[in-house]
Amino acid sequence: MRGGNTIYANDVEGVLIEHSGILEAAVAGLPHPVRDEDVAAFVVALPDVVLDPADIETICHERLTDSKCPRRITLVDSLPRNPTGKAFKHQLPI
Repeated sequence: MRGGNTIYANDVEGVLIEHSGILEAAVAGLPHPVRDEDVAAFVVALPDVVLDPADIETICHERLTDSKCPRRITLVDSLPRNPTGKAFKHQLPI
């Protein structure tokens, strides 16, 4: 939730995954002192692709409302996963 607006991670992750250079993405809440939480995105690039966080930010602003746009975009080599393959969002480096 950000400033009273409920933000669903799937909405933001869906936009991120549509980027041609992103293999996978996970979105989690980032603590914010006034607005409850901000959105943090963790993205994994496709092999041999160099991602520019500014480019990802631009795409998010084109497709999402301001409250859903990630305030922090972190490029990671892989996402932490449980034995069944689901991303462990609570283990993301927030």
